[in-house]
Formats: sequence, C-alpha cells, structure tokens
Amino acid sequence: DGSSAQDSDVVVVTDDSALFFDDFASGDISAWQKLRGNCSVVNQVLVGQDKKKAEILAPFAGCGSCSVEADLQLQAANANVSILGWYVDKKNYVEVILMGEKGKVVLKQRSAGNVVLKSKASAPLNSGVYHLKVSFDGSTFSVSLNGNQLFTATAATLPFGNFGFRLKGFSAVNGLATFDNVLIQ
Repeated sequence: DGSSAQDSDVVVVTDDSALFFDDFASGDISAWQKLRGNCSVVNQVLVGQDKKKAEILAPFAGCGSCSVEADLQLQAANANVSILGWYVDKKNYVEVILMGEKGKVVLKQRSAGNVVLKSKASAPLNSGVYHLKVSFDGSTFSVSLNGNQLFTATAATLPFGNFGFRLKGFSAVNGLATFDNVLIQ
C-alpha cells in the first residue's frame, strides 16, 4: 500500500518498492563488505569505531535514481559520521557527512578522486539520533535531516553505485557512531 509508520526508534516499511533494508536485528553483518576499521553489531545497531576511519558497504548491487536513508548517531565529539552513497570505489562516490562539532551537514560528490560537487547547510547536531535521507532523481540530490529538507544540489556526474557508512575519527581516541534502519528505495 506504500505506507510507512515511524516511531522514535522504529521504522516499519510496508512498501514493496524497497530495494534494500537492514535494521541489524539479526546481528549478522557477514554479507556487508568491511573496507577498513572496526564495524560490528551491538544491541541490534551497526557500530563503527576507530581512531581514523571505519567504512562498510551494504550487500547491495547499487542504484542510480534512488534514495538512501538511515538513522545515525555520533557518539563521540572527535569524529564525523557519513552515509556513503552511489559508491563505486574510493575515488567515485557521494558522501553526506554529519559534522557534529561544526554543526554542518555536507554533501560531497567525488569523481576520479576529485570533489566535483560540494553543498552544505548548518544544522544543530548533538548526541541524538538523526534520520538522514539523500535522494537522487536523475539530476538533483536532495538532503533532509529528521524529515526537514536542508538543501538540493545538481549532480556533477550521474551517480550509480552501492551504499554504506563511514566514521572518521580525529584523535588518538576512538571515534564512535551507530547506524540503523538502512533503507534504499
């Protein structure tokens, strides 16, 4: 029927258009591809923890015109947390970063290793859980946080690829973030 219900901690999807969904309830991420750093499931959420970077990709073939969304929580001030979207390799992807200390949400599109698009918005970020959604309609990215659209940006190149998460730490102490309720449509 295309409907969905959202509670403070639970997203129930009843739409058959979902391309991929994971709420980590099984505790099994063996099909996910760990690129670097420490990622594991703790209390039914994906946890990224590392001094530098923790990156993981979904067991998903990829998409072009689609949306990716998830619940993210930055658990340490010495880190940024990101959705990696339309990920081909380390030189070709879209990243939407929650920068807790700077209070910004930043979208970067990389092509051949170069940043070809960068757009950002201010957003008061604390230690809460944030629902981040990034959509691509064939020409424009739309970024929303907790259901409020922050900005749109015209793609520099047409993206296609996988989806994942990144935690980027900034000190000798581990950065820590959680990821949950991953939905790709």
